[in-house]
Amino acid sequence: MRPSDKFWLVPHWFHYLGEPYGDGKMTVRQYRHLMKWPNNCVIRAWIDGTREYGVGLAIYEQLFQATWRLEPTLSKDEFKRGLRILPFCILEMLDRADRWEDYVEWFLFLKAHLAEVIREHRNFLRKDAPVEPYLIRWEGEYAILNRMFGQHWRFAVISRKLQRKRAGRPTGNVKHKTSAELTNEQVINRLRTAGAHWKFRRQAVTDWTARYAEAKRRAESSRP
Repeated sequence: MRPSDKFWLVPHWFHYLGEPYGDGKMTVRQYRHLMKWPNNCVIRAWIDGTREYGVGLAIYEQLFQATWRLEPTLSKDEFKRGLRILPFCILEMLDRADRWEDYVEWFLFLKAHLAEVIREHRNFLRKDAPVEPYLIRWEGEYAILNRMFGQHWRFAVISRKLQRKRAGRPTGNVKHKTSAELTNEQVINRLRTAGAHWKFRRQAVTDWTARYAEAKRRAESSRP
């Protein structure tokens, strides 16, 4: 089944991305709409439900480009959030789409250019990743590491898959399942499951917000 066969299942507000996935003219209002919760989670649920990882890659690439283009109009927190989240969304879509060469290239680009770091105590460092290639400095018992350190385990897996491909060995058994393996009925069922989950999450947030507002109102009304 071609990607276009299931594109009608896209949430209605995906029109912000243009036809079919984007025209590069996203406004700041549209960007904020797609990046806010729960819309950003619905996007991911749709991608997982349909296995349309190529579409997902196009969506996240456009959002990432829009983050830079709209920097003058975004708040500092919005800009930082986009740069913190979207590069890893792109990385995961490349992984799920089995674009191993592109994954390795993007991983190494992020490792070389990401300014964000993580701080890990010596006793809690991952055992499945070498520290030295990612180490920036030690601060007592804490290692200051390139953020990609936490992604090394997956990078190692993808690198082995790529070596297998380049060696001419079969790779069918190490690839992800594709959208073509799903019928429309299966996709609908997968999306219904995801939709029920996010409906529950959204209702939980609404209920919590209402209870918090009521508690705050009572507290303020009881003040002398």
